[in-house]
Amino acid sequence: MPFSILHLCKKSLGLIKQDPFLLVPYLVFFLSNQIFHQLFPHFLKQNNTILMLEVMVLTWIIELFFKSLTLLLAGSVYRGHPFSLKKTLYISFQRFLILLIGTGPFIIPIMISTQVFYKTPPTQVDISMISLLIFTLVLIPVSLILEMVPLPILLEKKAYFQGIKEAYRFVKTEFRKVLLVTSLTLCIIIICSLLSLWVTTPSLTTNDNFAPLLSALGNSLESIIQAFGYCFIYCILTVFYLDIKTQKLNETKSSDSPSFPDPNSI
Repeated sequence: MPFSILHLCKKSLGLIKQDPFLLVPYLVFFLSNQIFHQLFPHFLKQNNTILMLEVMVLTWIIELFFKSLTLLLAGSVYRGHPFSLKKTLYISFQRFLILLIGTGPFIIPIMISTQVFYKTPPTQVDISMISLLIFTLVLIPVSLILEMVPLPILLEKKAYFQGIKEAYRFVKTEFRKVLLVTSLTLCIIIICSLLSLWVTTPSLTTNDNFAPLLSALGNSLESIIQAFGYCFIYCILTVFYLDIKTQKLNETKSSDSPSFPDPNSI
């Protein structure tokens, strides 16, 4: 079947519809994040670069774990395997260190660069922006590979170097499709961010009658929107990756099978 963004979205939504438990990992993550902000409202407002960097790294590590759970669950639903939370947690813990090592060396420098940029004095902003722009342009190809690294590590149980090589090979051979899917995921993030802003800012609503309700439920609605968005994204990546892998496997089997002449043509 030819590649289609619409088919990819329908199939990914089908996974969530088939097993709504796919939403749970990211729902737990975002609700926990909201509770943390409610309990410690002044914590993230501190003007401490090292503290903020530590919080960013810790949040990324926690989010990476929930990402691994979502990808593993999506892979199980895609393959028609029976649901097993115990098995999913076991595999996630088993592969987490490999996943951390495989993505950490790329993610952490980005966090450090971001903090340095925001803390740069106004007199050096131009230089810092140029450096950040160059860094971003170099990072774009790496980001495409980085987005795919968890897939072979979790869904195919590849080792560290094998996972990175497989992700590189996949991006290289399917570059146009990877670029389209990455653009799709960015659009989903933007849409979810705008919706989250809308539900958490009652003054932006067109009907003031709903403002008190949205104000009361805003944080919970934001968590639900973000959880659905990220679950949808990783279902898309799972379906995209496994569909192409399955298609290539079928093509390999077809090419390896012996062909016999048509008796009617003899």
